[in-house]
Amino acid sequence: MKKILTMTLIATLGLGGYANATNENLEALTEVKNSNNKVKVILKEGLGKVRLEVLDVKGQKLHQQTVFVKNDVMVPYDLSELPVGHYQLKIETGSKFTSPETATFAIERKLTKAELPLVAFRKDLDQEALKITVLGLDSPGV
Repeated sequence: MKKILTMTLIATLGLGGYANATNENLEALTEVKNSNNKVKVILKEGLGKVRLEVLDVKGQKLHQQTVFVKNDVMVPYDLSELPVGHYQLKIETGSKFTSPETATFAIERKLTKAELPLVAFRKDLDQEALKITVLGLDSPGV
């Protein structure tokens, strides 16, 4: 009887320790940085199998990727090929032994200086002279 009780206790402790290996939640183990239409997703050690999805406003998948995280990993995304607007980055983790967790981050694709159109303004100084100001040029001059 003692052997059965001891084996049950060992099995319970072993499975309980495995299930609680990651006590931190998904949002604490991920970091998303968005600047200049470049998104950096940093996944911390211990997440395991992670699925990353980029979704548009309607919820349609634009990109899906699975990453196996053993050490800290940085996953880059370049949004410059997408139309200007708001998008979502969905990060999902989970396996057969753990319950799935999902975190969603809002990311935005903005216009860059190079994509802005040229704008010109004219001001009449007198009968024979005018001043033209052009915005959007990379180098000064006519």
